[in-house]
Amino acid sequence: MMDRFLLYHIQKQKTRLARFLFAYSLAAFFAICGLRLLP
Repeated sequence: MMDRFLLYHIQKQKTRLARFLFAYSLAAFFAICGLRLLP
């Protein structure tokens, strides 16, 4: 029971971290593109 709860918690943290990394990389990509478009 405890192992299952711990595994679920780790999985939840993993998805949160992946989502954060995805959003961060997307924001960085848009920032770089925006800077390149500037004169």
